[in-house]
Amino acid sequence: SLLGLSLIWIAIRCLLLLDKSQLPWLLEVIMFLQVVWWAVVLFSFARLLFKAKSQRNFIFIPLLIALMILQLSFLYWSQEELALVKHLARSAVLVFSIIVGIIAGRVIPMFTRNALAADVKQKIKLTAWLDGMLLIFSLLGSGNFLFSYFYSLPLNPAWALFVVGVLHLARLSQWRSIYTLNNPLLWSLHLAYLCLASGLILIALSFYSAQVLMSDAFHLVTVGVFGGMILAMMVRVSLGHTGRPLQVNNWLVVAFLLIFIAVILRVLLAILVQPLSAWNSSALLWIAAYSIFLRFYIPVLTSSRK
Repeated sequence: SLLGLSLIWIAIRCLLLLDKSQLPWLLEVIMFLQVVWWAVVLFSFARLLFKAKSQRNFIFIPLLIALMILQLSFLYWSQEELALVKHLARSAVLVFSIIVGIIAGRVIPMFTRNALAADVKQKIKLTAWLDGMLLIFSLLGSGNFLFSYFYSLPLNPAWALFVVGVLHLARLSQWRSIYTLNNPLLWSLHLAYLCLASGLILIALSFYSAQVLMSDAFHLVTVGVFGGMILAMMVRVSLGHTGRPLQVNNWLVVAFLLIFIAVILRVLLAILVQPLSAWNSSALLWIAAYSIFLRFYIPVLTSSRK
């Protein structure tokens, strides 16, 4: 079923490259395949959770449903309502950020505690109250942002998003990031999480400052958080699930650094120099980082366990 889902996913992306104006039936085919993909994913995921009675993970079901609705709406309106499509895409990024925040809040402190010395472990504090506050304000901010396009709401989304960013910073401060600097698998996760907090704060500020562009703020989240977090987790999972030590070579350190240099180019350099050059440079560094991963980890993933 995983192979089938992957093939459907690839087929949809290939169909999106075709000219819809010449193929009037194309959108219906894409929508149908995407609905099938989501139906299988949601059913399989929900069945696993209910079978395991994993109540702490039930929150992911409505979040995935929200992503499904946003993506299908994006596809449906993609040829007509460009402003709406951009807003839907940004709303989806905020929903993704909720998912990342939940997962990161569970695994980053655990990974950090497991890797650091005993005296440092005692300094890493659990943040259950912050976790609850983060979820509430994240849902409020993301929902407010989505519906602000359609309705005049009494509360500007910026306030809730700013609070979420500050709460993420408060939670990160409890994880003792300074002690992870000699462990690339840890500092890459901590730095990606810092991008999450900073990105949400910048998104909030973009509502009130012309100097802070909303597109740049969102790219701090997409490039720094999603790009950095996914790369770091893929490396860790590839090593751990194949029985290899959780250690990376210098090339992977370079890959991690390239991701975060790409963030700087995309968000900051775009303000100072010709934006297109900054965007292209950022994209090339992002591609280079993931190419390094493929070079060293395709052999890991296609060979026997150690």
